[in-house]
Amino acid sequence: MKVNVRYFLELKKAISKKEESIDLEVPTVESLLKTLVSKYGEEVAKMIVDEKTKVIGTRVKVLVNGRDIRFLEFLDTRLAEDDTVSVMPALR
Repeated sequence: MKVNVRYFLELKKAISKKEESIDLEVPTVESLLKTLVSKYGEEVAKMIVDEKTKVIGTRVKVLVNGRDIRFLEFLDTRLAEDDTVSVMPALR
């Protein structure tokens, strides 16, 4: 299943892409974020994973089709074919 992923701010610079299509076996936001960490490595992991708690997803803002995952099912938010997921580092 493919989803469209858009990157913003420092994350866009680290990945060197504005957007791309990602193929997921497990259609959740958590699976997508883990895929990004695996695919792009340490620099991206620092923007997505909290260094102290090791919790994924707390250092980024994620929107699924324009809706903030904090108001959906957070990391368990289900994704569907051709959904658009926007990922941006949290502002400090």
